[in-house]
Amino acid sequence: VTLRSENQAESEQHDDWQRCSVIPLEAREVQKALKQGPARLCLKPLNWNQGGYDAVIVDSNDNLVHFIQVTIAETRDLKLRFMYDCLQSLGIEQGGTWKVEVVFVVPKANLYKFRLNCVEDELILTQYGWTTTDAHVVAMNSRPQG
Repeated sequence: VTLRSENQAESEQHDDWQRCSVIPLEAREVQKALKQGPARLCLKPLNWNQGGYDAVIVDSNDNLVHFIQVTIAETRDLKLRFMYDCLQSLGIEQGGTWKVEVVFVVPKANLYKFRLNCVEDELILTQYGWTTTDAHVVAMNSRPQG
């Protein structure tokens, strides 16, 4: 992925996202997978029109949760209550050692154009240490490398 730099200059950072198993976003299935040891899982929402996110990556090795939104739009609203509900259902501790990030995946042409319109329930994830600076915009290569 190509990360938008903080100052939105032309310099870009690159990061490789490692592959991970994909399972349905069902609390008991996730808990069962995590009990088998440290894991990195991609959770697929049960409903195709899930509000707030398109996927969730839970990395118990790094105590990190990424909420992923994929969009071709240049603007997007951020509805944090859906993410809060997900964290609660997964049993992710508030005020603990977990870090929460929101990642918007956009076409490379929109990398520097993308903006958040509105952040709903802006304070709801503060118990998880989340602030609006924990929202990142990335562009993915259209073809897998390798």
